[in-house]
Amino acid sequence: LINCAGITWTGPTLDMPYEAIERIVQVNFQAPIALEEATAPEQVVQISSLSHQIGYPFAAVYAATKSALAIWGQCRGHVVVYPGPMDTPQAAAARLGGEPSKSIADPSDVAARILTASAKGQRQLIPDLINKILRILGRLLPHTMTAAFARDQRKRLGA
Repeated sequence: LINCAGITWTGPTLDMPYEAIERIVQVNFQAPIALEEATAPEQVVQISSLSHQIGYPFAAVYAATKSALAIWGQCRGHVVVYPGPMDTPQAAAARLGGEPSKSIADPSDVAARILTASAKGQRQLIPDLINKILRILGRLLPHTMTAAFARDQRKRLGA
């Protein structure tokens, strides 16, 4: 089972309607768990997000649900994947200012890496080198990296 549910709401968290928070929690966290429980698969791959590894201003609820899913997957012994920006309709809809990330990945490449990692018995995967570097920087300099992402997103919003 590959749990790859994901929706987001992008913007200042204080402006976010509570109904949007509930919906994101349902889709990104509760639905994958319910699907896993309903199907009892032999193996599960949880698609989390690089936002679990680094701060993601203006998408705090998305990041929180993907972090919760990552921890769930780790505790259950699943393969947990932390992709960065991918060229998907969901990412395009959430993209601030309409500009793609410089490190946007091809979903088919990420899928191939997931299958390879799963076959090798890896339990965690960050598919791209740039995202591995961002993860390390996010862990070493969390406030600096979050501030840098916030500056970039404000620039994209024209704020």
